[in-house]
Amino acid sequence: MTVAGIGSLYICRDHLHAGRKRRARGPVVRVSEVEAATGYKPLTTQEQIEQSLQRAMSWLETRFTIDKGTGHGDPGGGRWRYYYLYALERAATLSNRKQFAGRDWYSEGAAYIISSQQGDGAWRAGNGDVVDTSFAILFLVRSTYVSKKIHRRRLGRGTLVSGKGLPADLSKLEMIGGQLRAKAIPGKTGDLLAIIEKGNVELLEGAATGLIQKMYRKEWKVGEKDITIVKKMIESDNPKVRRDGMKLLAATDDYRVVPLLIRGLYDENEEVQLAALEALCKISRKFNGFGWYAQPTDEKWAEEIEKWKQWYRMVRPQSQWEDEFELPE
Repeated sequence: MTVAGIGSLYICRDHLHAGRKRRARGPVVRVSEVEAATGYKPLTTQEQIEQSLQRAMSWLETRFTIDKGTGHGDPGGGRWRYYYLYALERAATLSNRKQFAGRDWYSEGAAYIISSQQGDGAWRAGNGDVVDTSFAILFLVRSTYVSKKIHRRRLGRGTLVSGKGLPADLSKLEMIGGQLRAKAIPGKTGDLLAIIEKGNVELLEGAATGLIQKMYRKEWKVGEKDITIVKKMIESDNPKVRRDGMKLLAATDDYRVVPLLIRGLYDENEEVQLAALEALCKISRKFNGFGWYAQPTDEKWAEEIEKWKQWYRMVRPQSQWEDEFELPE
């Protein structure tokens, strides 16, 4: 359970000694202000936590393994293997470690989990199918990494993003940029765009991945005539396809797609919201956006979206007559 302790210590350190605290709603409050108002002071010093973390990380470095996670009443390590891997992902992400003992913990862990998946899609280690499967998925989607990413961008409308949408057959996935994605469908750009245009549900995510790869490899850039097809991606029921659509629109650097990106700020999926926000920041060159609040209320969220609308009306005053896409109400 050492990896679980490491993750918990990093969280405690950041909450107790980060130099700032945040209210559940509203602006940042400095720790000194909290102490002055309440008299609260941490019982454990930052130095004590750092020393404990250093000892624990040194221990883990010499005993790192993938397939065993021992716990109380389970000296063989079989029962807790998936909780161990989830806790390992959390500890490694919070400590910004890509390797332990010179080994890529995520690549090895993902390979192990994929190879041990049961025929019905579940994982089983003795804690119940739902529990074991949940921990396996949390590792695969790198839940702590996603949580940190969203927090950095100050979306604040939740924390962990689940593995919703993972297929039962993980052989259809591949690791790209540290994330599991549907395997890209090979082929010409025109063929992939045709899949998007026809709305083939089974092939949609693979086609989207293929287009993203071609864009990153500079083999293709979204052209003016492609925007209408990419618009169908952001209308998909699949949040991963909607997210990829936002990324493709960002690459256009075309102000006319801003209304589509603002629609993404209303999306129910946080990754889509994040992709839409990053796209707006890129196109507008407002790389910090409009200074979003931590964990905004619905009212604050609406205010921020309204600021993007106001900005668009200012830079495109003729948009209501000339642009193809309308701002959402």
